[in-house]
Amino acid sequence: MNKKQYNNVIEHTLKLEQTEDSLSTARTIFDNMGVALPQGDIKTVYETITTDNYMGWKSCTMQEAQAAADKGVAAIGISEDKIVVISANDEEEPVAQTASVMTLDENTSAFAVDGLKYYVYGNGKGGGAIPTREMVTIIKDDVSNRVIFHSSGKVWRCINQDLVFDNGNITSTPIANRSNHNFYLHWDEDNWMNSNITGYKVYTDDEIKLLYAIDPYGVADYVNRYADTKGTLENKVAYKDDIFRLLFNREPKYFGRNLNGEWGEVSGYIEIDDVLSESETIFGGHRIWDDYTFLQALQQLKEVVGLVCSVIPQLSLVKKWMTASTTFDNVVKIFTFIFGTLANGIVPTFIDSYSPEELAGTPLSWANILVSSYMDLLEFLADAKAKPNCYTRIFDYYIENLNYDINIEFSNGEIYDLERIRDALNMDE
Repeated sequence: MNKKQYNNVIEHTLKLEQTEDSLSTARTIFDNMGVALPQGDIKTVYETITTDNYMGWKSCTMQEAQAAADKGVAAIGISEDKIVVISANDEEEPVAQTASVMTLDENTSAFAVDGLKYYVYGNGKGGGAIPTREMVTIIKDDVSNRVIFHSSGKVWRCINQDLVFDNGNITSTPIANRSNHNFYLHWDEDNWMNSNITGYKVYTDDEIKLLYAIDPYGVADYVNRYADTKGTLENKVAYKDDIFRLLFNREPKYFGRNLNGEWGEVSGYIEIDDVLSESETIFGGHRIWDDYTFLQALQQLKEVVGLVCSVIPQLSLVKKWMTASTTFDNVVKIFTFIFGTLANGIVPTFIDSYSPEELAGTPLSWANILVSSYMDLLEFLADAKAKPNCYTRIFDYYIENLNYDINIEFSNGEIYDLERIRDALNMDE
């Protein structure tokens, strides 16, 4: 968020919430930002924060704390008996100064800041470096889970079900509403007549990459729908190919059939109608009108997916795993957990380090399960460490390659950043 959004959260909280002390004030403000403070009284919070090892809180100087707030980054001053939320310095719309909220400038008295230590929230490296990555929080909602982008205010309502190849799912009104919310500029689920269905939401490349890591089925649905706005089949497939390149850092393969109906990779084509792009195995395909009788779209794509796995020699594990029981859940897992976690192309040793048990034990809807099925971090850790899964390697990729600080809110309301969850998974029992 920028500094005006940051200050707006502070002012909105102060106007609407009645708090009894500085800790209650700070906790309520940061709850509204999706930023976690430790549980307990002020002395406990102070002792926890000053370990410099609680979630994203990092120590810094007073000047760095104010600079962080001026960039819309949560910052505090804290001692054993009080906590102060640092507001952004905005001459046009300053936040009213109180004992619990203040802007640090030349007018700040020495008494007001006496004994305070300063901290900023984020993944800054080193002594008080100011974080620059955008923060998102994944929370549970009435149907599934949602992703909140703190700076832009965007909200993505996760789907976690196949809407591209399983038409039965779209008949669910709650799921259809979520899809429409993600797609249209404004969707009124109570009365669609009040919706704006002539305009479509547009997501940045970074947002698409993040959302695909959290809700691949939802992104596939959005891409499939947005492609339909592109007019010709050539343009629709080109758009899907662009998203494929964005997510997997390589060109999609193309496949066609000979007169005997046998699929094979092709280096080019005359008409897009004659071939299927690899991108269509995720984002929806089209019927083939070639010299061989066309098959139903679902069967076409299953055959192509099998061929994708057979023509890439490094995928020995995947070829063993994807036998006759090929499902699109497995297809998406391969692209999400394997192709999607390789920043520099396919690395055979990395791929073959997965086991079928790990892939099977890692649900595509991992984010929804974290916020919906586990009361707290300890419950998740106990379950995750008890069975094979590839959480840590997936989290490694998300933390190192996505331009976001990802927070998870568990059922009890505690919020942890993904890096801390990953580190806890890596710790010895």
